[in-house]
Amino acid sequence: MPSSEEPNVIIAGAGPAGLLIAIMLADIGVKSTVLERSAKPDQWSTKSYTIVIGERGQASLKRGGCLESAASFGMPRKFVYFFDGKSGERKCMPKKVQGIGFSRPLLVECLEKNVIGNANITLKRGSGVSKVTIDAEDGLQVYLDDDSFVSGTHVIGADGKWSKVRQSFPSLSKQGKILTCPSFGVHMVASTFPVGWPSDGTYVIRPENENSLFYIIASPIPT
Repeated sequence: MPSSEEPNVIIAGAGPAGLLIAIMLADIGVKSTVLERSAKPDQWSTKSYTIVIGERGQASLKRGGCLESAASFGMPRKFVYFFDGKSGERKCMPKKVQGIGFSRPLLVECLEKNVIGNANITLKRGSGVSKVTIDAEDGLQVYLDDDSFVSGTHVIGADGKWSKVRQSFPSLSKQGKILTCPSFGVHMVASTFPVGWPSDGTYVIRPENENSLFYIIASPIPT
């Protein structure tokens, strides 16, 4: 890229990673366009999951100027509780650094509040990336699902495990291999937390049957 050309960064994916990258680039004066296939932000569903932001994650949020806002959105995660389903015994392990608990949609909502109105960030929903090509004269061409494309000097793949950005560059794909292993789980949502259980931690519950292959992980969800 010629030194006189300003960076034009295209970010595929408007999840927590893509949005935070855009915020951090904006803070140093770099403009970016964030492309997201979903027309609307995710809502809570059985496909959602809990995210606990630890020391490194909080450092990234702080660098992006989002930590104070995130702390007001999320729930404190001070401990990991181990519960024995057979004996009923509960042990508590304090976390060295207090975490912040979110549902994934809530974390996206928090970060979007720092994106909207930022002159250095353009967020386009309903625009999924299908592939990326390199042109000798025009640089990177990021193609969308409707066969249109946008040009950029840099592209960042924050579009998940099956990233179309990574798939567009076989040399990068060879650096690692994605494997899927047969597995299954059961997901349940309760409307209330058990009486007497503090809501400031994550619970690892050992089943009553010692031969069981299942463990339960329970965590309060901020709303």
